[in-house]
This record gives sequence, structure tokens and C-alpha cells, in this order.
Amino acid sequence: LSHDELGVIVDGLADPLQPVVAVALSSTCKGLRTPLQVALEVLKERHARAVALCRKLETSFTELPAAEVLDWSAKGLTTDDMATLAMILQTNGLPRLREITLHANGFGDAGMQALCEGLGHGAFPLLHTLLLSNNNIGPVGAEVLAAALSQGALPKLALLNLSTNRIGDQGVAALAAQLRKLPALTMLFLPQN
Repeated sequence: LSHDELGVIVDGLADPLQPVVAVALSSTCKGLRTPLQVALEVLKERHARAVALCRKLETSFTELPAAEVLDWSAKGLTTDDMATLAMILQTNGLPRLREITLHANGFGDAGMQALCEGLGHGAFPLLHTLLLSNNNIGPVGAEVLAAALSQGALPKLALLNLSTNRIGDQGVAALAAQLRKLPALTMLFLPQN
């Protein structure tokens, strides 16, 4: 296999919550160790970030893939933490997640942008409840959320809480068109914006 083909395989196996599969592949023969060395270094760094986030949130990284409900309210999540969460999402690290509460972290537009980078087509396929209240999210954060929704993220979203942010008219206008396309959406909270 070419280096590019090996890279595609390793990317598919490179779960930062369970790196052992990719490491085991590279250990199968000497011919794989060298071409996969860079990919394994990246995976090692991603795993360290995931473990650090789980430690901060007092969550076991081994139990995270089975989680259906996560309440990470008032945990002091930063933009970097949101980028790590996005990285976990990109590798389908939370396949069963139905509800996530990120209330009162104050990560703002930059944190919202970091999170939404992981929200492409089919991201959070089972998620029905997303609570983002009191995070200092402005119009830019609302726009990046709208862009993620336009790409097919959160297809089963039923409840979205963006209260006590600062999304304003511009943010609501950006979200409105995309929220109309969510057939399951039945509750939307926008007070104090």
C-alpha cells in the first residue's frame, strides 16, 4: 500500500479515545512502523488531549463512547476544550450521545467555532438535546452553528437552548433558515439575547 492509502486506513482507525487499534496495526510488521510513525505521533497527541479533557470533566475516557447524556455545565470549558470535543466528534467518539449540556462555560464565539468544526454531515446523529445557554455566544457563534446545521449536523435535534447569550438579530436570522429544516425540533429557547 502507498503512504496515502496507509494514511487513510490509519485515519479511519485513529480513535483518540481508543488508540490501541491503530497502534496494533502499526505493530503487525516492520513495513508499517515507519510510514505510520507520524500518524501515530498525531494520534498520541490527540489521545493526550482527550484524556486531559476527560480528567478536567471528571469523566472516564473509556466510558465516554457509551455515554448517552453528558452534563458539562459550569466546567470552565475553553476554546481548546471545545476543539478537543470537536476532534472527538470527528472520530465518532460519542456515537450514542442523545443529550449534552454545556451551560455556563463562557467559551464564546471562538469556542462555538471550535466545536462546530467537528459538526459535519451526520455529526451527533442521535442528539436530540443541545443546551448552550450562558456561554457568551454572539452572532458569529450562531452563524457557525447555522453553517454546521446546513451541512447536515444534528439531524434529530428536538431541543436547542441558546438563552442568555448575545446572538442578537443577526444570529437569529442566520439560524432561522436552518432550524426550519430540522423536522424534530420542537423546543427553541432564545430569551436574554
